[in-house]
Parts: sequence; structure tokens; C-alpha cells
Amino acid sequence: MKTRLFICLTCLLLSLALLAGCVSSSEPDLLAEYTQDNEIRSYQKLDPDKITLNITVAGNVYPEAANARFMELYPNCQIVMDDVACVQYGNSLYKYFANGSDCDLLYLSVYSNMSNVYDNLTPYLMDLSLNPVLQNYHQSALGSYEVDGKVYFLPGPSDMMMIAYNKTMFDAYGWQEPQTYDEFLRLCEQITEDTGGEVVPFNPNAKYASYLVPFFMLSSYDRIFSHVSDWQWLNDFMNGNAAFTGHMEPFFTDAQKMMDIGVLSEEMFTYSAGRRGNEFAEGKIAMCNFTFSAVTGNGNFEIGYMPIPGEQAGEGYVLTENYYNLCAVEQENRSEEKEALVQAYLEFISTVEAQQLFIGDSAMISYVNGTIQNTIVAANPSLADAVENGRMTSNVTFQNDGYDMIRLEIREQLIKMQAGETDVAGACAGVDAYAAAYFAGNIEKDLPVPLGTATETFTIFETSLYFCEKFIEETGADIALFTTNINYRSNSQRIFAGTVDTWDIIGLNPRNFDADHCLTVVEMTGENLLLALNNPGESGELNCVYASAGLKTVINPWNEEGERYLSVTMADGTPVEADKTYRVAIWSGSVAERYISSVVETYPGTFIEQLTKWVTADGTISPASDGRCTLVWEDAR
Repeated sequence: MKTRLFICLTCLLLSLALLAGCVSSSEPDLLAEYTQDNEIRSYQKLDPDKITLNITVAGNVYPEAANARFMELYPNCQIVMDDVACVQYGNSLYKYFANGSDCDLLYLSVYSNMSNVYDNLTPYLMDLSLNPVLQNYHQSALGSYEVDGKVYFLPGPSDMMMIAYNKTMFDAYGWQEPQTYDEFLRLCEQITEDTGGEVVPFNPNAKYASYLVPFFMLSSYDRIFSHVSDWQWLNDFMNGNAAFTGHMEPFFTDAQKMMDIGVLSEEMFTYSAGRRGNEFAEGKIAMCNFTFSAVTGNGNFEIGYMPIPGEQAGEGYVLTENYYNLCAVEQENRSEEKEALVQAYLEFISTVEAQQLFIGDSAMISYVNGTIQNTIVAANPSLADAVENGRMTSNVTFQNDGYDMIRLEIREQLIKMQAGETDVAGACAGVDAYAAAYFAGNIEKDLPVPLGTATETFTIFETSLYFCEKFIEETGADIALFTTNINYRSNSQRIFAGTVDTWDIIGLNPRNFDADHCLTVVEMTGENLLLALNNPGESGELNCVYASAGLKTVINPWNEEGERYLSVTMADGTPVEADKTYRVAIWSGSVAERYISSVVETYPGTFIEQLTKWVTADGTISPASDGRCTLVWEDAR
């Protein structure tokens, strides 16, 4: 008790000093890590008189509102965000820490069966077992994430997967919330008819097994998981002692019904989450299965929420899972001032105010004592009915070893059903055959395959430059461009020193490109090329710069958008001629169509496939040292 009291008093005194702004940083060359010659850590100009907290996000977590409020409370603090892929069982995340990350705090998106990720991260994390912030949490929530009796993770709000729909559009057309799954399918047909096919009735996020499989699990929940015996079946199945056949037919039957009316089409299996979210916000999609944290709107319409309907009225379910876990990272050379800010951040995130910033106007459920819950539920009666009557369930992942291979096989069977290659019985039998082979050890797990070697760790910017080199080598174009270090249609990852394997390549796959986007050579005039550099994206919405090859550029990343390129010439120093046409290699979707005169050639293959080929061919790779992109930082040094 005395130890806890001492910690509390110490933290309080430090926090008060920081809040008053009376603590000055004694860190030498404070901005050296943010004004490098080969990296862009932030597009926001940093203040050398402030202490910089490095906050890393692994997965789909968006703490911007909480960060902004924290910086208001602690004006001597500025925050730099870093994005690290957390795919293939945390492979990129492990390498991020093993290569000497300067991360202070880590937001870890909570995926199903994360125990193997947690176990491998704990050597880098602070033990929070005696930290006074734990007193702010429901103790039952903390126990779920203990590792060897220690607490390393502060649980974020519990997110909820349900159906979000364009309520304004529903009201305009007179559509009603469906009470059963069959009514839901009839509504989909009605939406297509009433809008002349202009509005997609429902997009199930079928590209991702983590969204597609839970949807049909919930629509058929009362027939496959509502009884104790069903959970015993699941346990038996995961131990190789039960079969999909005879139990999971309702799951595949619901999917087949959606296929039969054309809603679960071939295109849906390649639709990116980013495109889906944008089109829902634009009113092009009427309904989506979202988690609350992922719902996107543009303020022009009201969003309604409902559970995923079941076979009978009153059987609609929602799925719940934690939105994030927050960790503090050990750093040997962290100053006392920064250490105090890390503690202050943990304390702030553990307050009702911060939790409400994460929850917003949603039905996420916080584990922090005193947080007002479910602010949106009252306005959505069907959702309230599901919550109040306990029709909430955690995800059924079909994992017992951290590998997602069975759930991925379920999605593969759904793809075969859509293509007419199998039916409900065949899909069940297909999963059974795969599971039997998997549990018998006859299917090789998706282990990493070495492809090449990196002589040193690339920065994010150097990684983007490498992509541009490969674009030109592949296509013979005059110029190559690739957006860098934002989390939408851009590279935000690093190539780490040592072996580069297939899991690394998956982690390097840029987010939010569509399946039909590919390596493309386009024609652009010199005038449009310069305009595109200064206004990236389809509507100038990408607040970043392009890495390039074939050009020689001088860039100030901290200048205002449109003024970041101080100098642009061809690689040999000759001017970019405004009325000349250049062949430019891009990943389609990263340059606005208004800047493109024509498409010359497309190169089939996903980004993962292309990058695998390039790294394998190169064997040994190193960061570019040709000085083609010079970064300047005004008088920040």
C-alpha cells in the first residue's frame, strides 16, 4: 500500500509540473530524429522546445482526438504517430522493436487469438502491474490480458460489429429495418430496384475473412452457436473430433441466399475496406457490416444501426471485441521529463474524458470506471434490444494456435460457392477435409519463406524510393512516383535489416488500394506532373509527398501542402518541361485522374506479387544512396 501511495504521489507531482508547462526538456538535439536526410517522420512542423512522444499504432486504431486533447492539457508535449503493420502474427511488429524502435507508447489493435503476439512483445513493454492507473479499470477486464501474472496492456473500449445503414436514404425511400434475415435479403432487392442499381444495397467486406465469416456466423447464430452443446461441438471440432457437415449448413445456406440475389458477387471478394468505407460515406452503399470504430460518414446523412438479423424476429446478434490495447514501451535513455509524460498519457487515457473521445457517439463499451456507456443505443431500438437481451457474442475464430488458416479456408469455400464450383454440402465437406489434414499436420502452416536480405534497415522514405526504382526497372518509364508515410494509399512501412521474407512482404502491402489497382504506366505533361506532386491524391486529399525515381527533387516536408517541392528537375538536372509528355510509372489510384493524359500500359499482379518478384530477383537490397531526393527542414536543426 505504501508503494502504491508513493507511486501515486510521485506521478501526481510530475503531472502537475508538466501541466503547468514549467518542465523544460534537457534532451540534446531534440529534433535530430525528426529532421533526418532520409526520413519523413511527420508532415507537421515540430517545435524544438517541446517534448516529443512517439506513439505507434499497429492496426486500425485512431487515437487522434485523444492525442489532440492530451496536447491541450500538456502544452509542452507534441505527438508523432508511427504506423506499423500487425499482420501475420505480428511479424513486422516484432522486427520494429528488435531493430531499436524509439516508440514510447503502442496502440495494438486487438485481433482474435493474440496470445502469441502478446508473448513476443512483453520483453519490450513496461510492467504496469503496480501502476496506479489500473485502479481506474474494471478488474475483470485486466485479468483477460495478463501474461505470466503481469499486466502490460490497458484495455480499450469494447467495439461492436453490427450493420450500419444510411438512415437518411432509408427514410427517403420508406425502407424499414428488417426483422429477419430473409427480410434483409428482400430489402437488398428492394434497394436495387428503387435506386435503379445506382446504390449497392449491402457490402459484406468479403475481401477479409475477419469480417465475412463473422457476418454469417451472426446471421445463423441461433442455429449454430446458441446452445451449450454448440460450444462443445466447437471445442470438439477444433480438436479434430467433430465435423462442419451436420452442423454448419445454416452458415453456408445464408451465404448462398445472398449469392442467389447477386449481393455477394465476385466483385465483393476483392473490394478494399478503404473503398467500401469511402463509398458508404458518399451514399453509394446503403448498408455495411462495420465495427463502430470503423463507421465512416460525411455529415450529409444520418447513420442508423441494427444487429445482424437472424432466422426469426428477435434473433439479431452483434459481435463485441476490444478496440485496442495500450502499452507503454521500455526505453533505456528516456529522460525524466518524457517518462513523466508517458505516465501522464497512461493516466489521461484511463479517464472518462479520454474514453468518451474514443467512444464518441457510438455504442462501444469502456472498461474505465464511470464512463457513460452506449450513447447511441437508445436511438436505435433494435440495437438496444439486442444489447439489453444479451444477444452479444465474442468472435468465433476457429483458431487454437494463433493461425487463421481454417477461417481463411471457410472464405475460400464461399468463393467457390459464388463461382458455382460447390454448394452448401460441398463447402462443409471442403472445410472438413481441410481441417482433417490441418489437424493431422499434413498442411504446411503459412510460415515465412526467405526471399532476400536487406543490408540495413530502410527508413519509410527509403522503402518508398526502393519501390520507385523497381517501378522504373519493370516498366522502362521515365519517372516513377509513390506516396509516402500516410495510412491511405501510401507506403507507411519499413524494410528491416536481415532476412526479408514472405511475411515482411505482406506487411509492406500498402493499405486501401483496390484489387484492380496495379502497376501502371501513364502519360502526364510536365505541367500536370508538377501539379500532381504538390497536390497528391484524387482530390488533393493526401497530405504527403511522393517518393520518386527519374527525378531530382528538393523537398521541405514541413511546408504547407502545395509548397513542399522547392526544386524539381529530371534526374540529369534538366528542367521538367511544362508542355512535354512523360511516361510515369505509378500504382494506379495514387495519382488523380485529372493529371493523367492517357494510360499506356498496365502490369497485372498484386503489390505483394510484384514486390515478392523484385526482392527475390535482387537477392540483396540496400537503401538508395544516389541523392535524388533531398529533404530540407528550414532552420529546424
